[in-house]
Amino acid sequence: MTQKKDAWWKPVALLMLVIAFGMDLLVWQLSGGVELSTIAQEAIRGFILAFGGTSIALLTISLGSLHRHSQWKEQITGLLLLSVIALYLAHSEYGRSIDGMREGGTILLSGLSAMLAAVGLVFGLLLALVTGREHFADPLLEMESTGGDVSIELNE
Repeated sequence: MTQKKDAWWKPVALLMLVIAFGMDLLVWQLSGGVELSTIAQEAIRGFILAFGGTSIALLTISLGSLHRHSQWKEQITGLLLLSVIALYLAHSEYGRSIDGMREGGTILLSGLSAMLAAVGLVFGLLLALVTGREHFADPLLEMESTGGDVSIELNE
């Protein structure tokens, strides 16, 4: 890395992206998708499910904080519309099967948990590297102890 203060995040972000992509490919291969077209189809399905889940989560958060927004009707309407469209697309993409959507959601969540574990591993290694540096010794710790022999002089 260079001596710039802000350059440390670029290799870490690239490493996290590569690990996340590799973990997703591993999850897709374990779920039965070994061909590239199958992986691309599962990626599109996963994107649709993730988009729908994110829209529903944002809709729930927005419903919980209605009193703080000035244009809450537009926001709720837009998020509800996006959620319905995403769930309809996912429902039609999985052959109008709720079980297929549940299986796809399980695969998506396992990929997400694998990605979060990989990100935690990368950040843990980064933390170990950062905290493993040598520091200067504390001069107070290097002072000799009196062994408890202290004399106090009082001026009266």
